[in-house]
Amino acid sequence: MWSKYNIERQGQELYNKAIFVKFQRELQDTTALQTEVIEKDELFQVFVDENQPLQPHRVRKYLVLVNLQEKEYSCICGKFNKDGILCSHILKIMLELKIKEIPEKYIIDRWRKNEKKMSKEVPVLTQADSSTLRFNNLSRRLVTIASKGSKKKRQYEYMFEISKVLDDQMDMVADPGGEQINIQVLSQLSQRLLTLATKSCKTESKFGYLLEATKIMEDEIQSLEEEDV
Repeated sequence: MWSKYNIERQGQELYNKAIFVKFQRELQDTTALQTEVIEKDELFQVFVDENQPLQPHRVRKYLVLVNLQEKEYSCICGKFNKDGILCSHILKIMLELKIKEIPEKYIIDRWRKNEKKMSKEVPVLTQADSSTLRFNNLSRRLVTIASKGSKKKRQYEYMFEISKVLDDQMDMVADPGGEQINIQVLSQLSQRLLTLATKSCKTESKFGYLLEATKIMEDEIQSLEEEDV
């Protein structure tokens, strides 16, 4: 055991040896991270602590979305979707929130010790049922749009104005139940668009509205690019 955390003990009990080593490495990486609260108990930024001797060339801030009631955790890095284990960013937030146990749905069956495999399948959440999955879908799409919109001034101004309109419209949606990217501009657009993603992922109607709006924005940006050629 590397630490005395309950979640490490849980990982040791449930994961097979090879996966536990990878999980343990992610847990160790949390010591180099710092967090910032965007929305209390719901949305956080995670980034490398300034006191670390080895600093990345460009500081990246990872958004972690939390739903404590549903025991759902999601990070924009997408590691769980790719590798099937929680990333250091989510683990850092779990430790900050004093979470003592990893939800069963985040310890997938194929990585468990044989004697710890589950006899029944854990229900898979659909995009319509999970605010976390909706956030993942929207955030990736919106960051892509922000990247495109930051390349030229005209595209940036269009994106920034349309994001204001979308922000206003979101509150009105009824709930039924090779160019160099300007990093500063990209950061501004990404932050605004991810705020929209956070608002809209909570209900299916808002999710559907923003997803359609992003398609329109992408088409408009493409038209602006063609005009500049």
